[in-house]
Amino acid sequence: MGEWIGKPVQTEWPDELCGKVRTLTELRYVDNDGRLWIAPAGTVTDGASIPRPFWITIGFPLSPDTIEAAIIHDVYCETKSRPYKLVHKTFGAMLKDSPGVGFLKRWRMTFAVKKFGPRW
Repeated sequence: MGEWIGKPVQTEWPDELCGKVRTLTELRYVDNDGRLWIAPAGTVTDGASIPRPFWITIGFPLSPDTIEAAIIHDVYCETKSRPYKLVHKTFGAMLKDSPGVGFLKRWRMTFAVKKFGPRW
Protein backbone atom coordinates (compact mmCIF):
# COMPACT_ATOMS: atom_id res chain seq x y z
CA MET A 1 0.00 0.00 0.00
CA GLY A 2 1.32 3.41 -0.96
CA GLU A 3 1.26 6.53 1.18
CA TRP A 4 -0.07 10.00 0.46
CA ILE A 5 1.71 13.05 1.87
CA GLY A 6 0.00 16.42 1.60
CA LYS A 7 -3.50 15.09 0.98
CA PRO A 8 -5.95 16.70 0.60
CA VAL A 9 -4.17 19.04 -1.76
CA GLN A 10 -5.26 22.65 -1.65
CA THR A 11 -6.29 24.16 -4.98
CA GLU A 12 -7.64 27.33 -6.51
CA TRP A 13 -9.82 27.84 -9.59
CA PRO A 14 -8.58 31.08 -11.17
CA ASP A 15 -10.75 32.44 -13.99
CA GLU A 16 -7.77 32.70 -16.34
CA LEU A 17 -7.29 28.91 -16.26
CA CYS A 18 -10.71 28.28 -17.83
CA GLY A 19 -11.91 25.38 -15.68
CA LYS A 20 -8.50 24.08 -14.66
CA VAL A 21 -7.18 24.13 -11.12
CA ARG A 22 -3.83 25.19 -9.71
CA THR A 23 -2.37 23.52 -6.65
CA LEU A 24 -1.44 25.75 -3.73
CA THR A 25 0.41 23.04 -1.85
CA GLU A 26 2.86 20.32 -2.77
CA LEU A 27 1.49 16.80 -3.06
CA ARG A 28 3.53 13.62 -2.64
CA TYR A 29 2.88 9.93 -3.04
CA VAL A 30 5.23 7.10 -2.07
CA ASP A 31 4.46 3.94 -4.05
CA ASN A 32 4.81 0.33 -2.89
CA ASP A 33 8.42 0.23 -4.13
CA GLY A 34 9.38 3.37 -2.18
CA ARG A 35 9.47 5.67 -5.23
CA LEU A 36 8.52 9.26 -4.45
CA TRP A 37 6.11 10.99 -6.80
CA ILE A 38 5.83 14.78 -6.43
CA ALA A 39 3.42 17.38 -7.77
CA PRO A 40 4.84 20.77 -6.80
CA ALA A 41 2.72 23.67 -5.62
CA GLY A 42 1.65 25.62 -8.70
CA THR A 43 0.81 22.53 -10.78
CA VAL A 44 -2.05 23.25 -13.21
CA THR A 45 -4.41 20.43 -14.20
CA ASP A 46 -7.76 19.72 -15.77
CA GLY A 47 -8.05 16.64 -13.55
CA ALA A 48 -8.70 13.21 -14.94
CA SER A 49 -9.16 13.36 -18.71
CA ILE A 50 -12.58 11.78 -18.76
CA PRO A 51 -14.64 12.49 -21.89
CA ARG A 52 -17.95 14.18 -21.04
CA PRO A 53 -20.16 11.23 -22.15
CA PHE A 54 -18.49 9.08 -19.47
CA TRP A 55 -18.90 11.50 -16.55
CA ILE A 56 -22.11 9.75 -15.54
CA THR A 57 -20.45 6.31 -15.31
CA ILE A 58 -16.91 7.22 -14.24
CA GLY A 59 -17.12 10.61 -12.60
CA PHE A 60 -16.30 14.26 -12.99
CA PRO A 61 -12.67 15.04 -13.97
CA LEU A 62 -12.08 17.09 -10.81
CA SER A 63 -13.81 14.73 -8.37
CA PRO A 64 -12.43 15.09 -4.84
CA ASP A 65 -11.83 11.34 -4.56
CA THR A 66 -9.57 11.17 -7.65
CA ILE A 67 -8.10 14.67 -8.01
CA GLU A 68 -4.80 13.94 -6.25
CA ALA A 69 -4.07 10.88 -8.41
CA ALA A 70 -4.94 12.91 -11.51
CA ILE A 71 -2.64 15.76 -10.45
CA ILE A 72 0.41 13.54 -9.97
CA HIS A 73 -0.39 11.56 -13.13
CA ASP A 74 -0.59 14.81 -15.11
CA VAL A 75 2.78 16.00 -13.79
CA TYR A 76 4.55 12.85 -14.97
CA CYS A 77 2.71 12.75 -18.29
CA GLU A 78 3.93 16.28 -18.91
CA THR A 79 7.52 15.83 -17.73
CA LYS A 80 7.88 12.30 -19.15
CA SER A 81 10.51 11.75 -16.48
CA ARG A 82 9.44 8.15 -15.87
CA PRO A 83 8.30 5.43 -18.29
CA TYR A 84 4.67 5.83 -19.32
CA LYS A 85 3.78 2.27 -18.31
CA LEU A 86 5.03 2.96 -14.77
CA VAL A 87 3.20 6.31 -14.64
CA HIS A 88 -0.10 4.71 -15.72
CA LYS A 89 0.35 1.74 -13.37
CA THR A 90 1.06 4.09 -10.46
CA PHE A 91 -2.08 6.07 -11.31
CA GLY A 92 -4.05 2.88 -10.59
CA ALA A 93 -2.17 2.35 -7.33
CA MET A 94 -2.86 5.95 -6.28
CA LEU A 95 -6.57 5.44 -6.95
CA LYS A 96 -6.49 2.26 -4.86
CA ASP A 97 -4.95 4.24 -2.01
CA SER A 98 -7.55 7.00 -2.31
CA PRO A 99 -10.51 6.68 0.07
CA GLY A 100 -13.86 6.63 -1.67
CA VAL A 101 -12.64 5.20 -4.97
CA GLY A 102 -14.37 1.87 -5.44
CA PHE A 103 -13.09 -1.07 -7.43
CA LEU A 104 -15.25 -0.44 -10.52
CA LYS A 105 -14.33 3.25 -10.79
CA ARG A 106 -10.64 2.45 -10.24
CA TRP A 107 -10.76 -0.32 -12.85
CA ARG A 108 -12.46 1.90 -15.44
CA MET A 109 -10.09 4.82 -14.93
CA THR A 110 -6.98 2.63 -14.92
CA PHE A 111 -8.13 0.76 -18.03
CA ALA A 112 -8.81 4.04 -19.85
CA VAL A 113 -5.40 5.48 -18.95
CA LYS A 114 -3.55 2.32 -19.98
CA LYS A 115 -5.51 2.02 -23.23
CA PHE A 116 -5.84 5.67 -24.30
CA GLY A 117 -3.36 7.60 -22.16
CA PRO A 118 -0.27 9.28 -23.59
CA ARG A 119 2.80 7.26 -24.51
CA TRP A 120 6.38 8.39 -24.89
